[in-house]
Amino acid sequence: MTHFNDRFLKMTILTLALFHWISVRALTVDEAYKAIPHDRTVFDPKTAKMSSSIAQSLDKLFSYIDEAIVLKMETIQQFSSPEKSKVLAGYPSLIRRLESENFPPEISEIASLTIAAVKDQYDFLNQLAVKELNYAHPLVRSSSSKLHQAYEKLSQKFSTEDQKNRKAFFDYLCALDFT
Repeated sequence: MTHFNDRFLKMTILTLALFHWISVRALTVDEAYKAIPHDRTVFDPKTAKMSSSIAQSLDKLFSYIDEAIVLKMETIQQFSSPEKSKVLAGYPSLIRRLESENFPPEISEIASLTIAAVKDQYDFLNQLAVKELNYAHPLVRSSSSKLHQAYEKLSQKFSTEDQKNRKAFFDYLCALDFT
């Protein structure tokens, strides 16, 4: 009987460890979009009508936005857990990397608005006083406003892009938004 109890205990420990690993592992970008839920249309720099250097810079910005979306969704999933602080630890590095990028003038204002929105989201999620996800919070509204502005500027500046890339503009910034 002892052998059975030992095996049962080991299996229980392994099962619990597996569930813990699943609950704290990083989401993929696709999983984060599905968790929102939101469509994910990937920007295609090869078909972009803008210059290739601008397209590559936008692609880089969108990569950072995807990373911010993953962090946002992981934080929301871990919101009431001690794991929240581990997920939030990814934000400062992301913000530093975004700020260190030298985005071209054609998209620098869009990038600045996006960075400011990510900072607002981090500040909101990092507040110790935040006990629930209050989407009417001033930092959430501020972040949302900046993302709306970034989308408007992106849409106006690159209005001749094909439908798929214009949809990508919307999907990246909308998925990042809380509202």
